[in-house]
Amino acid sequence: MGTCDCAVIQERVIVLEAVAVKETVSVPAIVQKPRWIPDIEWGDLEECPKDSIWFVVTDELPSAIGRPHVQFSSFYDQYFIDWGDGESYASPTRINTLDFINHTYAKGTGNIDSKGREFWIMKAKFSNPAQSDIAPNGYVYVKVGVKLAWNISPIKYVVVGEDIDPDYNFEFNQGWDHLEAIRFKGKDRSIRDFPSFSYGRTPLRHILTDGTLKIRKLSGYRFRNIIAENMDNIEVSGGTIGEYIWGNDNMAFGKADLSKMTFGNLSHCFYGIGRSVEEVILPQVEYTGNDMTNCFNNCRNLKRIVFPPKMDYIEKANGAFFGCYSLYDFEFPEGFATKGNGLRIQMSDFNKTFSLDWPDVKLDWFVYNGIVAEGNVGLQNLIFSKESKFSYSTATNLEITNSPLGHDNIVSILDRLPDFTGMSPKTIKLTGCVGVSELTDDEKKIATDKNWILTV
Repeated sequence: MGTCDCAVIQERVIVLEAVAVKETVSVPAIVQKPRWIPDIEWGDLEECPKDSIWFVVTDELPSAIGRPHVQFSSFYDQYFIDWGDGESYASPTRINTLDFINHTYAKGTGNIDSKGREFWIMKAKFSNPAQSDIAPNGYVYVKVGVKLAWNISPIKYVVVGEDIDPDYNFEFNQGWDHLEAIRFKGKDRSIRDFPSFSYGRTPLRHILTDGTLKIRKLSGYRFRNIIAENMDNIEVSGGTIGEYIWGNDNMAFGKADLSKMTFGNLSHCFYGIGRSVEEVILPQVEYTGNDMTNCFNNCRNLKRIVFPPKMDYIEKANGAFFGCYSLYDFEFPEGFATKGNGLRIQMSDFNKTFSLDWPDVKLDWFVYNGIVAEGNVGLQNLIFSKESKFSYSTATNLEITNSPLGHDNIVSILDRLPDFTGMSPKTIKLTGCVGVSELTDDEKKIATDKNWILTV
C-alpha cells in the first residue's frame, strides 16, 4: 500500500476555568453628615473651663412668648452663674432640692450673631462638679393667648467642661425646644451617664466630642432620648437595658454598641426609631427574659443586629422585626426560644434570603411578610417543633407571604403542622410564595386533613 501524506489533525477541547459568582447584597451607603459648627459670632466657646458648663442663649423664640427666660438648678453643690448680660448669681453653700433660680434676658443686653439673633453666653461654674445634681432645665411656663404653653427653652448650644461628671442627675428634661448641639470637651473622656432630654421635645442632632465619649452606666430610659446624627464616637461601657428604649422618627444615628451593658427587659427596645439606627450590638450576656415585643419594630434603616449569646426563654416577639426593610446581617443565637412555652414572632421585609431551622421551637404564632410576591429575597424555609400549639388567637396562626419559599419546603411545613382534628380549626396563609402554584390537591389535603384552613 502506498503511504499517505495526509496531515493528522488532533481535536483539542478547550475548557474554560469556572468563574466563581458570589452573591451580593446591595446596601445603601451611610451618608456622612457635615460636622455642626457654632455661629462664628458666638466667640471661642472652647475656652469653657473644666469645672463649667456654657450655654448659648438666643432670642429665636415665637413672638408671642416674649423675652428669653432660663430656669436653673444644681442640687448638692455650690455654683456661680454669669448670665452673660452683666448680671450674675451665686448660690448658697448648700442647695435645697426645691430651689430654682430664674432669669429673664432684657432686649439690647446681648450681642447679635450672623443670623441676626440676639444672644448671650450663660456660664455656670461648679465648686464640685463630680458631686452635683445638675438640672439646667432652661424653662418657664408661658402663656400663648389663653393657653398655657409647654416649657420653652431659649438655649441653642451647650458646652460641657472636662470635669463635669455628676454622680447624681444630669437632666435637660424640660423645654429644650431649640437645642441643636451639645459639646463634651476632653479627649476620650468618660461620664457616668448621658444627660436625659425630654422625649420628642428637642431638635438636638449633634453630639460633639474630641474622641470617644465613654458612658459608664447608661440608664435605659435615657437612651430613648438621645437624638443625634451619629453615635460613632459614643461608647457605652455599662448600665442596664430597660424596656422602652426608644426615640422618634427624626432620629438619625448609625451604630449603637450596647455590648457592655446588662439586660433588664428587651420589650420595645428601639421601637419607633425607623429612620435612624443602622447597627445594634446588644449586651453580650445571656438574656433570660421572655419578652422582646416590638423590639426593632419599624427600624427601616437597620442593617445589622448582633444578638446576645443566649436567648432561650423568648416567648413574646410580637411585632419584633416588623418593617425591618434593610436588615440583612443577623443570626439568631443557638437555642433561641427553645425553653419558652411557645414563641409568638412577627417579621417582615428583610433584605436577606434566610432559613429558620428551629426544630425545638414551639410556635404559638408566626408571621413573615415579604414585599414582592414570589420574590427572591426573604424567608425560604421554616422548620419548627411538631409540638407547636399555635394557641395565640389572631386571624392567622401561621403566615408566610411574598417569599422565596419553594414547593418542597412548603410541603415540609404542611407535614410539620400539628393535628387539630376535633378542636377549633387553625389557619395557615402562604400567598405570594414561589412554590404555591406547584401544590397539588393531595398536598393541600395534608393541611386540611389536620383541621387547618389553608389560604394560597
